[in-house]
Amino acid sequence: MRDPYLANKAVSVMAPKELELLNTRELLSRLQKLRACEEDHDPRSWLDEEVAPFADMILFKDDPRWAVAFKDLKEILATREHIPRKKGRSKRRKN
Repeated sequence: MRDPYLANKAVSVMAPKELELLNTRELLSRLQKLRACEEDHDPRSWLDEEVAPFADMILFKDDPRWAVAFKDLKEILATREHIPRKKGRSKRRKN
């Protein structure tokens, strides 16, 4: 049975070509999910049986796939237009 907490934390592995098809908002959401991953698989926190259903996904930052996913995502985001935060947008509108 899949742990609902881990299901929400799990990040799917995507090729750079797939990432390029996502809009900026989706990329930023993915970045947030990657940053929210647990640092490492601590056996005291997660049983192997709980983690096993997510073997094809990224759950922990110590997973080599996390570093690749993060690098690929940052490279693609660097090519996108910067969208200021809500606070910054309101200042721009006043000018």
